[in-house]
Amino acid sequence: MSNEQTAGDWIDLCSVDELPSNGGKYVNHDKRSLAIFRTKDGELRILDDICPHAGGSLSGGWISDGCVYCPWHAWPFKLDNGECPDNPSIKVRTYEARIVEDRVQAIVPPRPTPPGAAASRWSST
Repeated sequence: MSNEQTAGDWIDLCSVDELPSNGGKYVNHDKRSLAIFRTKDGELRILDDICPHAGGSLSGGWISDGCVYCPWHAWPFKLDNGECPDNPSIKVRTYEARIVEDRVQAIVPPRPTPPGAAASRWSST
């Protein structure tokens, strides 16, 4: 499962063949940067791609001891829950993943509408 998971539909992200063994792949969905990982045990993990420390692309990082390490400053994030082992209050979002007919799918909730984007009932027309 994942942290902060909300309801959504399964979406298709890529072919399993596109994933490096024990490495990551960058995918963009609905203006959201995602990092897809296949561990050496064949497990599939999907996280937000942007490191909260300095914005490095986690999909370009390396996997060791169940974590992905940011390629910029080596900040680790657990693949199963997105937490930084050194400080669990720092985390990246994770997403539920599955493989269907050799395609990687995830539940990626729709992006929330920013405040003020919807018309207010108090606005004049």
